[in-house]
Amino acid sequence: MKTLHGSIAYEKSVLFFPAGHEARTADGMLSPSVTRLVITALIVWLIIVILLSGPFLRPGELPEDQVWLRSMDDVAMPVPPLTASTLPQAPAGWFTRHLHPSSTGVICMANGFSCPKIMANICGWWPSLDVPPRLAGVYVIARLNRAIDELEGVKRSNAQLRLFVEALTKGKPIQASTVCLTAPPTDYEVYRRKAEDDIRELWFFARAQLNKMINKAKGADKVTLKFIRDGIYERQMSALINMEAMRSRDGYEEWRAKESQALSQAVRDRIRALQNPTDCATAKKILCNLNKGCGYGCQIHHAAYCLVMSISMKRTLVLKSKGWRYNKRGFEDVFLPVSNSCLTTSDDHVLKYPAPDDVLDIELPVIDSINPKPIQLPLALPKGLAQRVKQLHGNPALWWISQLVSFLQRPQKKIKNFLEQVENSTGLKRPYVGIHVRRTDKIGSEASYHSIEEYMSWAIEFFDRHEMARGPLDRRRVYIASDDASVLRDARSQFPDYEFFGDAKIAASASVTSRFHSLDDIFYYGGQKDHNVVAVLNNPSNSENEQIGFVKGDILGIAGNHWDGFSRGVNRRTGERGLFPSFKTVEFVDAIDFGDF
Repeated sequence: MKTLHGSIAYEKSVLFFPAGHEARTADGMLSPSVTRLVITALIVWLIIVILLSGPFLRPGELPEDQVWLRSMDDVAMPVPPLTASTLPQAPAGWFTRHLHPSSTGVICMANGFSCPKIMANICGWWPSLDVPPRLAGVYVIARLNRAIDELEGVKRSNAQLRLFVEALTKGKPIQASTVCLTAPPTDYEVYRRKAEDDIRELWFFARAQLNKMINKAKGADKVTLKFIRDGIYERQMSALINMEAMRSRDGYEEWRAKESQALSQAVRDRIRALQNPTDCATAKKILCNLNKGCGYGCQIHHAAYCLVMSISMKRTLVLKSKGWRYNKRGFEDVFLPVSNSCLTTSDDHVLKYPAPDDVLDIELPVIDSINPKPIQLPLALPKGLAQRVKQLHGNPALWWISQLVSFLQRPQKKIKNFLEQVENSTGLKRPYVGIHVRRTDKIGSEASYHSIEEYMSWAIEFFDRHEMARGPLDRRRVYIASDDASVLRDARSQFPDYEFFGDAKIAASASVTSRFHSLDDIFYYGGQKDHNVVAVLNNPSNSENEQIGFVKGDILGIAGNHWDGFSRGVNRRTGERGLFPSFKTVEFVDAIDFGDF
């Protein structure tokens, strides 16, 4: 039977007595045992009414120390402020857990006070506090309800965020590699690239040695050696493919892209600041005549050298290019100007380099005749960028020069449109390999003759790796640029399974005097400082095969990589010249102070 007391619902107690026990005595009075039971029941009922009386409030509407919480029996109790001073440690085992017989879940008991089922996991670890029994469970419920409210808020926020992300990604899953922006450990990229280089050098060495043996072998021995060579070739390709897969899955791809962009932007910002002074009339300048007596590539190298000097000397570069051999209207008719506001010197009083620092305008000589030679000449790069570039790129000097050349060769809009039109008109489908075959003006002077087979060996390896990793292609495509019209014809004749593209008319009309600097095997910058590498492993001297000796840390001057596992050079410490295993060295980073990087 239920009655109402204020706004609180409760059940009137119904007492049951075991058989054989009478509720009243013979004179109609309650027996002593029954009387004691009734009195006890009334006292318990009064305590419950007192403890559980109060209005209903939803947690979160008031601060936690003033909130009123609904109990498990649809009654509420106020939670007074609880502080560390009022909550000393309780005896061990104050909280207990047990399985309630009327429930399928675990219920918590705090000195007899029932908590909701959801508290099962909390009661097991909740701190043992010497809280009055009537408040312990309520305090737990208060914290739980607050947590539930916060959890619901997080769920709503997550749902909104999920919808936003799905809208951005169009429902496509986000790759883990695009989420992680953490930079790799300092030497991680260096060792990863070194491992790839070592795999290639191992193949170069094995191929060269096996080819020597194949040329001398006969019959079955020749077949066996070719089988071994081809087997090593496949295995080195598989190793490189796995290295590439590891890179794409290591979580640093977005860091690589962002770091590359940030470093390039740092260089561009420094150049723009120098090239656009507040007052051009009073700014210190370097005058550079673009018309050096050489071909296009050499002249771009010359302009890049001038830009290096302007950065290191903190002067604005003025590029003199009217009457340029490649465009009579000047450099700015093809490429964007190097400055938006300062394109001429202040007056006719220009001194030749070297000149005092307070001189307003200085004219640079060509890199070949500059004296004294500045330490900032290629292959040096700014010390302020060196550590970051070394981590990002395998050839820091090449990266640095490429930033300058990229700035210089920003095409005018009409040139950009023309280049895009030419690219689209070729009909080339990706992927394809581009080959530049130099013949007419180089052979016998600056370069050795290389057959089309040597060029194509690199294209073949590229396509082999591509197909091993991604499956067969419908056609292997190669674009050939050459100053020899016969190259395209020879390629089509010797490699009928490949589709070749090129313009024979351009090849036929190429001038034999329009090129100047090149090197067959390693990157070279005209007028550069010595190209050095650093020994990372010891190597014993061996006169029988011309190998020079060195110890870890020695600086070696390199003259060229032979692509057979060996390079040629000189030990700067001992002066010994000869061959050395390429894999035992790494690029020397010539980090020089450039000022504001």
